[in-house]
Amino acid sequence: MSLRVHFVGASFADWPERLRRGPRLRDVSVEGSLEAERVVAIVGPRDPCPGILEGTRFIAGECARRGIVVASGGARGVDRAAHEGALDAGGVSWAVLPCGADHVSPTEHRALFGRIAQAGGALVWPYAPNQKSGLGTFTKRNEVLVGLADAVIVTQAPEFGSGTQNTMGHAKKRQCPLWVVPPVPWVRGVAAVAALGGGARPLYSLEPLFRSLGLDVFAESGPLGSLPPRQDPTEQSLILALVSGPRHPDDLVSACGGSVAAVHRALLTLSLDSVVVDGPDGRYRLCR
Repeated sequence: MSLRVHFVGASFADWPERLRRGPRLRDVSVEGSLEAERVVAIVGPRDPCPGILEGTRFIAGECARRGIVVASGGARGVDRAAHEGALDAGGVSWAVLPCGADHVSPTEHRALFGRIAQAGGALVWPYAPNQKSGLGTFTKRNEVLVGLADAVIVTQAPEFGSGTQNTMGHAKKRQCPLWVVPPVPWVRGVAAVAALGGGARPLYSLEPLFRSLGLDVFAESGPLGSLPPRQDPTEQSLILALVSGPRHPDDLVSACGGSVAAVHRALLTLSLDSVVVDGPDGRYRLCR
């Protein structure tokens, strides 16, 4: 069992360095270590489109295999997929929760939070121990999450005024690099499209993300997660393009920016590896 520390007061002198990057907090409890060389936060909605959860697990797993800590907000949907993707790959995850340490939010994630702690990760409660989660507690949670991260990845942002958009706003305010998976269908990604127009970087491949964090993109991978690690840039781009849902091969060629031959070759490889499947309508999707 890792040590739980409760920090009180406005002085940041004894607080973990990454925690001091975020907002000034009156109370915060931390279980586990917040020491890490690289941290990415992965966020998105609780009820994403089909394929988003699989893509989120893939991205989290690829980050974890390269020694990057994957942080998220512990919520249902994309948050849970991010935590599980990192853990399934043998990596470390941090969860920032919208309540105090005396509570669990959401309650059905108690086992997940225990797994995070047992795997050497960290749990952060940015409130007094007796604070319950409520309408106003999630915004601060999002700001603390951004403060801990070196980059923020959004796998889907379906609407304005959402918690995901709130997190993107904190990233922009704190000048934390923001990466957005381009959305399809666009109606379920209007906030992501707006973010791309506002300076967010499109995440077509993981190579630019890893390079921005000072990593060798061809570094050895660790244990496998829910989706196999891919070294080929075209295969990575295809998986990311399919995160938002099924797409036709012609659409994938345009999205990936590669040659027709390269895309079809990569689709064949991914199909043989049971990463993608060709549906009856001719569109490819990620395997569940």
